[in-house]
Amino acid sequence: MRYALAPIIFLSLITGARADFVRDHFVFPIVGSAAECITAEGIGLPDAKPANFKTADEVELIGFHLPPQDEKKPLILYFHGQGGFRPKHFEDLVKHGYGVMAFAYRGYHTSKGSPSEQDLLKDAEAIYAKARETYLPERIVVMGESIGTGVATILASHHEEAALVLDSPYDNTPMIGWSRNFIPVFLSDFFVADKFHADDAIRNLKAPVFVSVGCKDGAIPHERGEALYELAASPKKLIAGVCVNHIPLASAEPHHTEEEKRERKEMLAKAMAWIDQPVNGGAREECPKTSPKCGEENAIPAPARAATPCAGGH
Repeated sequence: MRYALAPIIFLSLITGARADFVRDHFVFPIVGSAAECITAEGIGLPDAKPANFKTADEVELIGFHLPPQDEKKPLILYFHGQGGFRPKHFEDLVKHGYGVMAFAYRGYHTSKGSPSEQDLLKDAEAIYAKARETYLPERIVVMGESIGTGVATILASHHEEAALVLDSPYDNTPMIGWSRNFIPVFLSDFFVADKFHADDAIRNLKAPVFVSVGCKDGAIPHERGEALYELAASPKKLIAGVCVNHIPLASAEPHHTEEEKRERKEMLAKAMAWIDQPVNGGAREECPKTSPKCGEENAIPAPARAATPCAGGH
C-alpha cells in the first residue's frame, strides 16, 4: 500500500483532528524519557549549570550551560530531536572540550507549554539570545538533530554564527511523510501544520554547513538530508554512514553493530575536525544504491534510561 496512513487520514477527516493528530502523534510525540524530569547529570553534562529562561511569550524553559573547557573550542548551541534530551548526544563533544548550551523545547521534560513549529522557533530565539549574553557569534556553532535540524536551520538563517551542523536533517516535514509513504505531499497543507521549511531557510544562510546522514536511517530517509545539502551554499560538507541509523553523530549504543559503532566514531571525528575549521570538505559522500550488508543486527534494545528524580514537573 502506497500510503500507510490512509486509515488514519480517513479517521482524521471524520473526527476533524487533522493537523493536531499529526502534531501530537508524529511530529511531537512526547512520551517516555521526553516527558521525564531531567538534571544536568541525566543528560550527560554533570558539570553544567542550570540556564533556565523565559521566552518572549513568557513560557518557562529548562536549560543547561557548560562553557568550553578548551578556550579554542566554540559553544555548541544544541537543538534536540523529538525524543528529547539523550545523554549520548553530548558526552563526546564535552570530552573534547566543546561548550554546550542546550534546552528542552516547550512541552518537553519540565519546560512549560505545548510544542508547535512557531512556538519552537520562539524557544530557539530565546536560547540564542541567552547564548549571545556571553558569546560572540563567531564562538557559537548551531547544531540540531532530527526534528531539531529544522529549528536550527531556520534560526541560523536569521542570525550570525560560526557554523551550522545538522545531524539527520530534512528539507521539510511533508517530504519526510512522502518519503516514508505516510502521506501524499498534496495533502500536507491539510494535515501537517508544522512543516519546518529548512529548504527555504538554508537558501538565506551565510554560515558554513555540515550535514551528516545515516544510510540506514529508519526515521528520516537520508535522501531528505541530501536534498537539503544540495540547497546550501559553500562552504559545506556532507558525510554518510553506510551502516548507521538515525542521528549519526550521537555516541554508539550497546545494541549497535560493530560496523555502526566504528562508523559513528569516525563520523563524529570528521564533524569535530570540520567544526574546528569549517571549510569545503571535497566530494560529498554517497549512500550505496543497494542496501548495504552491515553485519548481524543486535536484537538487544538500547537500555532504558531510568527517570531522574528532581523537584517540580509539568
